[in-house]
Amino acid sequence: LYFINPFAKNKKRTWPLPKVAALISALSERPEFQQAVFLINGLPSDQDAIAALIREEQLPRAYGFTADQGFWDLPAMLAHSRLIISVETAIMHIASLLHRPQIILMRLKNPEWVPVNEKELCIIWNRKRRHHIEDIEVAEVVEEIIHKQ
Repeated sequence: LYFINPFAKNKKRTWPLPKVAALISALSERPEFQQAVFLINGLPSDQDAIAALIREEQLPRAYGFTADQGFWDLPAMLAHSRLIISVETAIMHIASLLHRPQIILMRLKNPEWVPVNEKELCIIWNRKRRHHIEDIEVAEVVEEIIHKQ
């Protein structure tokens, strides 16, 4: 189970859904990910866009997820995830407290927000302080995921 959290309240910290689709497609082509399940996390208001993306891009074994039954849905799902790929939100801190391996997409602007359990995570920083999360390339994320396997 690969948990992908591309959304943040601030658009500068959001990784665009087309990049999420490209990530899932790239991983799904690799033999070691043939049985992988991908959950794309978002708010209830994001679920239509996630469902449309999955349908239009024909993403194999990809599903939308939202903690619509209550807060505890989220840490329960994180606890069962093999790897969490997240932008800089509270999810990275919850995953860190659960000692889950993760790849975090962060801006150079906020290094003080790095989670405490650094040995379980890989941080992919944007290249320049003024850049946004969307400037992080899919190939870089794929490379780090493969490295973590």
